[in-house]
Amino acid sequence: MAFNHVRALFAVLSLVLAMTVQAQAAVVAHWSFDADSGTSVADSARPGSPGTIIDSAGTLNAPGVFNASGPLSTGGVELSGNSQGVRVPRIDLATSSFTFAAWIDPTSLTPQAQIFGDWSSPWQMRFYINSLDAPNPGKLGFDLRADGPNPNNGNIIGLTTGSTYVTTGSGFQHVAVTWDRDTKTATIYYNGAVVGSATSAMTNVDAIDGNHANYDIGYKQDGGGEFIGNMDEVWVFTTALGVNDIQSLITANAIPEPSSLCLLAIAGLMLRRR
Repeated sequence: MAFNHVRALFAVLSLVLAMTVQAQAAVVAHWSFDADSGTSVADSARPGSPGTIIDSAGTLNAPGVFNASGPLSTGGVELSGNSQGVRVPRIDLATSSFTFAAWIDPTSLTPQAQIFGDWSSPWQMRFYINSLDAPNPGKLGFDLRADGPNPNNGNIIGLTTGSTYVTTGSGFQHVAVTWDRDTKTATIYYNGAVVGSATSAMTNVDAIDGNHANYDIGYKQDGGGEFIGNMDEVWVFTTALGVNDIQSLITANAIPEPSSLCLLAIAGLMLRRR
């Protein structure tokens, strides 16, 4: 009897550890822009692989949502456009589920302003503001390009939001997109709410890999796509986060880890029932 109790408790503790490791492993990049100056942008998920502000087109210690001390009014990056932004080391996402999330406060809506992506030839993926959609500019868009024998194989997903728009002069707005490779579904969030979703009809949903050494925040390397304004807390996960996780990024700038105390309580109930 006692052996069965110990075995049940060990099983629950193992589950706690596995879930915690999985949650931590899903974070593959996080740029918080908390430095006071300079052009190097630290990535807390990859300490030895910082991003770089290109050609002084951005300014650190700009208005933000969170900084190293918590939810304050500084700790962001201001981007001025001119085909420049933040260049970051690549992340292998061609055969993975993923989530991109960021706080944005645009001061101007430029054509197809990129939030994050790899949208230089052969154009793998991008999360952007579709400001070309007159008369209602500011829709959020997400494109994921299919792998194949040439760079124009079409989109696995080409998703644009409907009636919810990013606006200028409204302060910081939280935006996120998830790609669930298993269900072939992309979902866009605006301030924690689902505002668009689409499922691919393709059988093979491997994305094309441009083999670029760097990806882009606030611009794209082959020109255009400039984001003008302030940005903060750019996250990349190799899983499709759910709505509760997205909302936790908004309120706490973190995703909740499994509660050890909660699971131990479940273990206690299991033991009492034996």
